Amino acid sequence: MPPAWSQGPAGNGAGADIYLFWREGCPHCEREIAFLRSVEGLNPRLRVHYLEIGGDSANRRLFAGVVRHFRIDQPAVPLTVVGGRAWVGYGDAGSTGR
Repeated sequence: MPPAWSQGPAGNGAGADIYLFWREGCPHCEREIAFLRSVEGLNPRLRVHYLEIGGDSANRRLFAGVVRHFRIDQPAVPLTVVGGRAWVGYGDAGSTGR
């Protein structure tokens, strides 16, 4: 069975999962976390999985697997996965948040 992050968003209205790989102390990560928490509050069917990679070896291994899966040449945090797409970095709600 493929990992949960590699499955596309549910098309039946069941909601969607967002996987955010982040690191403590990263200002870009902190801005994206604040943005995602505000979006979560508006849509209860949205599930965000916050995966801190600095202090959690299991999350680091999952991060490495995501990097390999999406063939990301320059991995960094924040790294966001939604269904079959991945984004590296975060600017603000008006750019990356869209």
